[in-house]
Amino acid sequence: MKWLKQQSNALKAIILGGVALVLAAIIVLLSVFVIAPNVRYSRAQRLIDTDPAGAHEAFYNMGDFRQASDMMQQIQDDIIAGRTEDRMEFDGATWLVLEQRDGRMLLLREEALPPRAYHGAFVEITWENSALRDYLNGQWLNRMSPGYRDRIVQTEVINRDSRFGMDGGENTQDYVFLLSMAEARLYFANDQARIARTNNVNVFWWLRSPGMQANLAATVSADGSLGITGTPVHGSMAANRYVRPAVWVTV
Repeated sequence: MKWLKQQSNALKAIILGGVALVLAAIIVLLSVFVIAPNVRYSRAQRLIDTDPAGAHEAFYNMGDFRQASDMMQQIQDDIIAGRTEDRMEFDGATWLVLEQRDGRMLLLREEALPPRAYHGAFVEITWENSALRDYLNGQWLNRMSPGYRDRIVQTEVINRDSRFGMDGGENTQDYVFLLSMAEARLYFANDQARIARTNNVNVFWWLRSPGMQANLAATVSADGSLGITGTPVHGSMAANRYVRPAVWVTV
């Protein structure tokens, strides 16, 4: 009888252990596939008013979860509806109006500036410390007419990590900047709309986001598709990547 009781207790322990493992697995699955996605979804919703590009990107990364694609489309539709014009002349050039809110406009130069390397050497670099950021906020900005330059608003530029896990660097305070991967996805309805032309030729242009390695920066290809893997920040390929400055200006 003692032996039978021991066997019974052992069987109960095995069953209880199995139940515990099943419950633990269920909790993990709920956390991964239900709780965590819902937390990310709620965070994305809270970003819509203050950081629409961040919200749009967050919903993009959720795939089909809770009709995230519908939320993406709604954010994009609201931005388009908020524009009073699609283009405007600014300092002798035509600029696309990407967003308008709080008495400001986000402008992107329609015709790209001449090609320029993202940085002065082939090293690991972020937008924060890049030579291109220094150039745009220094030499290039200082060449603008004072009346136009005074309308440009210094803005906190959000620098997110790439989807490959590469560090995006610290957020920066800039007058002039490049679009991020998230912004390039949000502000254009399709690849065709992202195409940049210089002298009637389609060109590659830089984004400020990192690529799949820390010495690569994301680009928009000549056909308007997003080059998420990136281009070397210096070298022969970098010398053929064009520049489209973006600025926030007072209306």
